[in-house]
Amino acid sequence: MNALDTLFAARQYSIGHDKKEVLLLDELAALHDHHLKFCPPYRSIYSSLPSSEVSSLDTVPFLPVRLFKELKLQSVPDDAVMKVLTSSGTTSQQVSRIAVDRQTSQLQTKALAAIVTSFIGPKRLPMIIIDSRSILQDRSQLSARGAGMIGLSNFGRNHFYALDEKMRLDFCGLRDFIRQYNNEPILIFGFTFMIWEYLLGALHRRGESISLEHGILIHGGGWKKLTEYAVDNDVFKQTLREQCNIKTVHNYYGMV
Repeated sequence: MNALDTLFAARQYSIGHDKKEVLLLDELAALHDHHLKFCPPYRSIYSSLPSSEVSSLDTVPFLPVRLFKELKLQSVPDDAVMKVLTSSGTTSQQVSRIAVDRQTSQLQTKALAAIVTSFIGPKRLPMIIIDSRSILQDRSQLSARGAGMIGLSNFGRNHFYALDEKMRLDFCGLRDFIRQYNNEPILIFGFTFMIWEYLLGALHRRGESISLEHGILIHGGGWKKLTEYAVDNDVFKQTLREQCNIKTVHNYYGMV
C-alpha cells in the first residue's frame, strides 16, 4: 500500500503527526523527482541551487508562489492538460496558473470527498450556492471560485444558485427553496466575500432575515477584501447567526 492508499483508507484526522510526516515526505520526494524529469523550468531552477538530498521536510526544495504567475510550470504535455486553474488575483492583476491533468483532478476529487463527507455525512444534501451559474460557462479555464463551486457542488442536489449574472440576490427563490427543505440539513457554499456582500448585505438592505437552522455552511477565500470592512471571523459568524440563523460553519483554505 502506497502513501496515498494509506491516507485514503484512514479515517479523517486520525493519523498522528509523526506518521503523517513520513507519508508526506515520501510523496513530496517522489513529486520532486517527477518534476525534475518532466518540467524543464523546475529542473533549471533546482540545478542552480546547492545540491542536497531530500531526506526531511525541511530539505524539500520550495518555490516562491509568484513563479506560477511568471512561468509555465507544467510537468505534463499540453494535450494531457484537463483544465487550468487560476488564482483570484485579489492582490494583483497577474494570476497564478496551474495546469491539472486527469489523474490529478481525480485525486483532488477523491481527497475533497474524504474530507467533506467526514462532517456532512455520505448523502447528498439540498444545496444553496451563493453565486451565479454564469461563472461556470468555460470549465476548461476555471478561477479558484469556479473550481470551488464545481468541487463542492458534488455533495449537493437540487442546486439553487442564489445570485443572477449581475450578482443580485433571488430572495423569493431563496425563501421558497428554504421552505421546501426546511426540515432537513441544507448545504450552503460560497466565497466568503460574496456571502458577506451579496447575501448578508442584500438581506440587510432589504431589512429581511432568513432561517437556515439546519444549514451547514462551507465558505472560503475573499478574506483580503473583508479586511477593508474590519470584518473578522467572529463578526462574520455572528452576522450569519443573526441574519440567517446559521450556526454550523466550516471555513476552508484553498490555494491555486
